[in-house]
Amino acid sequence: MQYSCYRCGAAVEEQTAFCASCGAPQIRVNAAQEVPLTSDAPVTPSLQPGTPASIEPPALPVHFDGRIIVPRKRFLRQIWPFGLASGLLLGFIPLIGLLCLAGSIIYCIRRYRRDHPAPFNRSDGARLGMLTALLSFLPFIPLYSLRISADPQPIREAMLRPLQQRAAQDPQYQDMLRWASSPDGFVTLLIMSTIIFLIVLLVISAAVGAITASIDSNRSQS
Repeated sequence: MQYSCYRCGAAVEEQTAFCASCGAPQIRVNAAQEVPLTSDAPVTPSLQPGTPASIEPPALPVHFDGRIIVPRKRFLRQIWPFGLASGLLLGFIPLIGLLCLAGSIIYCIRRYRRDHPAPFNRSDGARLGMLTALLSFLPFIPLYSLRISADPQPIREAMLRPLQQRAAQDPQYQDMLRWASSPDGFVTLLIMSTIIFLIVLLVISAAVGAITASIDSNRSQS
């Protein structure tokens, strides 16, 4: 049986791989008979129960982070009078001011949690405690500066007393004592002591806030 070449039209015998005239490959593919879709014919074949294709994959648990950021602006509106009062007391009576600051942190964190029920952990309490300490440090700085400028001698003596005791026991501290007695050395010691005081204040306030948040969380869970 012969048929025509699709390229040149020459007669080609059946089962011939290439056209003898033009050399074109003679490949014939029988198209599959299309089955018209009817309303009775299913679009996809039904699967037997138990086959892998019919088994649905197991649902994987999805964990959403329910963390809610503590709005610090709302907390500031509650804490700023207590923070300023604590800072004023720190400038005049440091020990009383420190106790007032700790009490203010405890009271304001509990009040905040009562007015705004939301997830609250120890890190939140520590951050709010440090925020209160920074707020109280603002009025402390000008008061401390006024006290030093008005009468620097008591503070100078209090800062030099440990060095004088060390210098009496060890002559190596004599040079440090002379440097600290100079105006530049005294200003440097004041700045260093202020920074150390701020660090101690932040650490204590963070610890008070974290402990308060932990105790309140345990109470709410029980």
